[in-house]
Amino acid sequence: MTNRIRRIEIYNHSLDPVLAEVWISVWSEYHTATTEVRGRLMGPRCLYSSTVEVAYPLRPLPPHQKSADRADLTVRAVIPEANLWEPQCPFLYYGPIELWQDGQCCDRILLSHGLRSLQCKERGLYINGRPLTLRGRRIAHCLDEEATLLHQTGYNVLIVPVATDSLTVWEQADRFGFLVLGQLGEDTDETRLMEMLRSHASCLGWLSAECRTLNAEEAIDWYINRAQSGAM
Repeated sequence: MTNRIRRIEIYNHSLDPVLAEVWISVWSEYHTATTEVRGRLMGPRCLYSSTVEVAYPLRPLPPHQKSADRADLTVRAVIPEANLWEPQCPFLYYGPIELWQDGQCCDRILLSHGLRSLQCKERGLYINGRPLTLRGRRIAHCLDEEATLLHQTGYNVLIVPVATDSLTVWEQADRFGFLVLGQLGEDTDETRLMEMLRSHASCLGWLSAECRTLNAEEAIDWYINRAQSGAM
């Protein structure tokens, strides 16, 4: 009997660097007593730092941690001495998520994930509890060489159309250390695309269609002001 992964959600249950915990919820085409999720997260990996990568197996949630608002197929990875993601050091954990049915692997997805927290306070944006000064550039596409140059020259925010042909920029931003503001009003399928993109470590938020005429600095100010007012 075959089965398929329909959707995956990743949730940072704990960002304590001493003992971080990531929850991964999987929605499958159907769920029986012999449906299970297996896999592991490995890392950390960072373009700008040499690391020793360790494998962290995915395990079921303890009974007392299960809740009705999570998928039945929810597993966790416990990561001691975790490295948090931020623009200067974009540490990522990665690995396979496998759906097993009746003792056979039916589907497999490779994912990467950055552990980080974002807060917008009165004085601006804070990442992992530290203030971050934002410097942005509007782009639609970006080669690795361009991403390297932008990072070296102090840019840490990319403003990118939420459109099918721009999706790879979020993955690139995860690796190179950029936050991304998605510009809405560019694709009729943007609601589905937003759902796909929001789990990226690089995903900062969204700009409304009215922001398309703003330059990068003005767009960032618009977003921060809206976030500070609680409108985001």
